[in-house]
Amino acid sequence: MSPVCARGGEPGVPVRTAKAERRHQERLRVQSPELLATPEKELSPAERRALEAEKRAMWRAARMKSLEQDALKAQMVIAKSRENKKRGTLEQLAESPSPAPTPSPTPLEGASSLPLDIGALTLEERL
Repeated sequence: MSPVCARGGEPGVPVRTAKAERRHQERLRVQSPELLATPEKELSPAERRALEAEKRAMWRAARMKSLEQDALKAQMVIAKSRENKKRGTLEQLAESPSPAPTPSPTPLEGASSLPLDIGALTLEERL
């Protein structure tokens, strides 16, 4: 079975749904009724079911391909977004001046002789 093409017989564009196929058949019937062949009317019920199953399989395959393409596009957008975000933070770091180093506090001389304060009592008072 050859895939039915949409939009006036554009090659390579398959009809993906039953509704689209009905619209396509109606469009063909209106445009050129003599060219419209109806081979499905001559099919037995089993052949018709097999044909419909084949069409559904083709529609599912086309839908899966479309979903895969959309997923690839989404992955590309996410990767580009991460790259831009990373580039933006690197540019911000490059543009901002580095902060001046702050001197570390020096310990007080003679602090070791002072009593340690624990709560309200000093260490010397607890002993």
